[in-house]
Amino acid sequence: MNGVALVPSASVADRIAKAGFAGPAFGAPLLPGGLDEDQLLEWEIYLPAIVSLTVDDLDCLDASSPEHFAFTHFGPPEQDKDSNQDFALAGRLPGANGIADARFAIIADGISNGYALAQRGAILTCFAAFSAVKDTWSEMTRAGKPVTSEEVAVFRDGLAARIRSYFEADRTHILNSLIRPPCGIPEEVWHGHFRNHPTRWYGNTLALAFMSPLGGIIAFIGDGGIILIRGDASNPVEIQRSPDENVLDNFVSWDIEGSNIKAAAVKFTLDAGYFEVILATDG
Repeated sequence: MNGVALVPSASVADRIAKAGFAGPAFGAPLLPGGLDEDQLLEWEIYLPAIVSLTVDDLDCLDASSPEHFAFTHFGPPEQDKDSNQDFALAGRLPGANGIADARFAIIADGISNGYALAQRGAILTCFAAFSAVKDTWSEMTRAGKPVTSEEVAVFRDGLAARIRSYFEADRTHILNSLIRPPCGIPEEVWHGHFRNHPTRWYGNTLALAFMSPLGGIIAFIGDGGIILIRGDASNPVEIQRSPDENVLDNFVSWDIEGSNIKAAAVKFTLDAGYFEVILATDG
C-alpha cells in the first residue's frame, strides 16, 4: 500500500509541534488505515494545496470499518515499475437533517504506457472524486430528495471539472517545486517528451460508487469492474466489466469532460437486507 505525501496545515503543524513530534516536514505521508509506518520515496513530491483534508475528512476516510474498505496491491515482485500505480479511497459521509450516513468507494488505476505521472494522476483523481462526492452529499442532505438523473449529469460534469482543476494545480505545483525530473525519468526524456506536454502527464481509469438512504451514483471511465449485490448474493448485477482485448480508448486524461464519464443513479431500499458494491481495477 502507498501513503500520500501531504503538507500539513498551519494549525495541524502547530498541534504536531506541541505534541512533541519532530517536524513537520514537507511530504509528511498520510498513511492508509492499518499501517504504522511508511517510507517516502526520494522522488515523491508532496501534493498541491488544492488537495486539502480536514480532520473530519480523515475521519470519513477511516478504513477500519468492515462496512467500507479499500486496498491496493503492488503485485508480483518482478515488474517494470517501482511503485503501485493504483490508488483507492473508501469511507462514510455523516448524515444530516435526520438522514443516515452515506458510504462511498473510489478506485483509480494509472496507465503507465506513455504517461509520465500515472500513479500521481490516480491519486489526484481519487481525491478530486472524494471532494465531488462530499459536495453532492451536502446538497442532497440539504434538499432531502432522492438522487435524480439530472443530478447525476451535474455530478458527472462537476467531477470532470474537479479532476481538471486538480491536474492543472498539480502541474503548476510540480514545475514550481521540481529540482530534478520526477519518478526517476531521465533528464532528456523529461524535457523532450513530458515537461511541456501536459496531455502526457496523467492517464488513469476511475470507478466510483456512492450510496445513501436517498439513492446512489455509480460512475466509471476506462476498464475495471463494478458489481452490485442487493440483499441477496444470489443475483449480482454486473455494471462494468473489462473487455477481453487490452485496448483502452476512454480514460481520465488532462482534458477530461463530463461526457467521457459513464454514470447513472442507483435506487434501492434499506429494507432489502443489505446493499453491497464491489469495485476493482483490471489488475
